[in-house]
Amino acid sequence: MSIYYSQNSARAERKDYLALVKAGKVPGASLVVKDGYNADVDAAEDIVEQGAAYAGFPASGAAETLNIVSDSASDAAAGTGATSLLIKGLDANWEEVEITVAPNGTTPVITTQTFRRVNEVIVVGAGSGGANAGTITIKHNTTTTNIFAVITAGANKAQTATYTVPAGKWAAVVGAKATVNHATTIGRFAVAAREYGKAFINWAAGFASQAAPYKVNDDYALVFPAKTDIKLSALAVSAANLPVDGQLTLLVFPE
Repeated sequence: MSIYYSQNSARAERKDYLALVKAGKVPGASLVVKDGYNADVDAAEDIVEQGAAYAGFPASGAAETLNIVSDSASDAAAGTGATSLLIKGLDANWEEVEITVAPNGTTPVITTQTFRRVNEVIVVGAGSGGANAGTITIKHNTTTTNIFAVITAGANKAQTATYTVPAGKWAAVVGAKATVNHATTIGRFAVAAREYGKAFINWAAGFASQAAPYKVNDDYALVFPAKTDIKLSALAVSAANLPVDGQLTLLVFPE
């Protein structure tokens, strides 16, 4: 018996499977898509809204409460900007947890829930403006250098191409992409991952120009255990001030 296989058919099957996971038709599996943006890559930086190296992956330290603050008074429960935020992350035991918080403008709001990591922040309620009016920052309340997310005005979500695998799960990076917005500048990118207690390692490195984005998709999946920190990184650029859009796509499964 002969079996016919083509790369095109494999890609079609992969897309079908991702669609099934997204629709909740694969028990235990979840699809995670993390969009990232860095408006000004000058050297080795991560694809996160706040720029530079991502500060939300402390190698040590305890879980802490979060400090949430905007630079606009309109981002408040009764304001015209963001009225509520959904924060998803990992608690002291690396277990998944999520909370909804009402910002209070330029006055910091301190959560009662503690977090080791923050995987997602989105605006789930807004006033007449329809979006967050100012830049909202989410960080640890004690170790304030641990900045997890920044939501720029009008974005309604944190654009950080980062993810930490929860306890009791494993994750496969099935897609990564970086697009540069400059006619002549090129960049070199990679999926960087640090398993718990180890160092960051760059995987699947490649180049991107305006005409040819960096992509990781159909060739293989990068598989990582629980507590692994994962991010999309720029390793180098040929010139400074490079705007970069990025994306990580992961499938997450129970162990």
